[in-house]
Amino acid sequence: CTHYGPYSVSWRVWDYLKEHGTEYTPAELAEQLNQQGLKRSGGGEWTSQSLTVYMHNKEIKTKEQHYRDMGYMSSKELAEKLGITPQSLIHRCQKGYYDGKYVRSKSKQFLFSPDALLIDDSFKSKV
Repeated sequence: CTHYGPYSVSWRVWDYLKEHGTEYTPAELAEQLNQQGLKRSGGGEWTSQSLTVYMHNKEIKTKEQHYRDMGYMSSKELAEKLGITPQSLIHRCQKGYYDGKYVRSKSKQFLFSPDALLIDDSFKSKV
């Protein structure tokens, strides 16, 4: 084991997070590590919060940071830019009026690509 800040974890955890940290949400990563038996120091299980703190302390990018670096915006930011509410944006996505990539960055948060396009009969706007 190697000592990393508040946790003493194996190199396997660090390597796993460096390789997969930008692919999965913290909750998904915590579940994966726990299923593999890769626990926190003292044998405790990883949680979304403890994993986020660990990744921040070790400067390992999270999925959210990775997509933010590529210019992705939160639903609130994109909705504000489009002059609609976040709820309206989500509704339009669910109805298929969204042409662009979006990813789940946390359990209930999505990030939207900067080249998004909303399409329907009553609203057309290039972001």
